[in-house]
Amino acid sequence: MTLVTVAVSSAEASGLFGTLKEALAPAELIREAIMGENELIRSLCERSEMRQSAEDLRKEIPNFDFNAFKDRSIREAKQHCQTGKAILLRKSFTDDAEAYSRFIMALAIQVAKAAREDSLTGYQADSISDNERLLLHDLATLLEQPTDGLLEA
Repeated sequence: MTLVTVAVSSAEASGLFGTLKEALAPAELIREAIMGENELIRSLCERSEMRQSAEDLRKEIPNFDFNAFKDRSIREAKQHCQTGKAILLRKSFTDDAEAYSRFIMALAIQVAKAAREDSLTGYQADSISDNERLLLHDLATLLEQPTDGLLEA
């Protein structure tokens, strides 16, 4: 979950305030998930899970190369999403697999929409950049979620 947030946020540079907005974007969705009915989604949003994810990311800071970090976070986010869903399906947890897929997509879309992205013309910036849109489409495909409208501006 944290990896998806980081991957979407790093897909396109949004400046300091945009990055802060994107980092905070999942808060309401996570709060709702903690109070929700699905036990898997609640456990993904537990404080200990979130803290461990943040600690794993902090270990990257000393060797920080933005482009390498961006590429790796996107690649790993896709891999983790695909693996997570595959494990749930293999264990015949189809309801959890669908809830997981919907939650991850909602999270990714919320982060992508959190900050206005620069447009090439500087006129009427879009809420989702082309790079974010492509990542959302890839995630939707991997998670077998609808891709309707993800590639349109």
